[in-house]
Amino acid sequence: PSNPSPAKDASGVSIIPTLSWSGGDPDSGDTVSYDVYFDTGGATTKVSSGQTPTAYIPVTLKYATTYYWKIVARDNNGAETEGNVWSFTTKPNTPPVANAGPDQIVTTGSKVIIDGSKSYDPGGDSLTWLDFWSWSMVSMPAGSKANVSSKATSILHPM
Repeated sequence: PSNPSPAKDASGVSIIPTLSWSGGDPDSGDTVSYDVYFDTGGATTKVSSGQTPTAYIPVTLKYATTYYWKIVARDNNGAETEGNVWSFTTKPNTPPVANAGPDQIVTTGSKVIIDGSKSYDPGGDSLTWLDFWSWSMVSMPAGSKANVSSKATSILHPM
């Protein structure tokens, strides 16, 4: 096995990678199967056995983590070649950017509508608005009693 992708010691790799390699057998007519070893501790865990494709897609990985992998090739006559251990590091997670829309000047007692639809994740991850997500007040004028009334996108400025 050779020509790993991700390349040896690659960094900034997606958390949803496809591991691929070049393989084959020098003896024409032989068929080759591959065992894939993959983990964070030195490529000691067999995650696929006897596969014929020269690619493997692991489950979603953790951010900013170094993974190790190797391939063991075996032909139909029992000849076996253990490849080198390769490693790569996944990209760091970047926090999402919350965008509530433009600043607004309002009068006391009025309802303010904020729109979070322009929020995004600079790392390209999809945003999921779960129960723990909420808006909070970062600053307000002295003496204001404004509060966030719910996890919805409206804020009521009480009198």
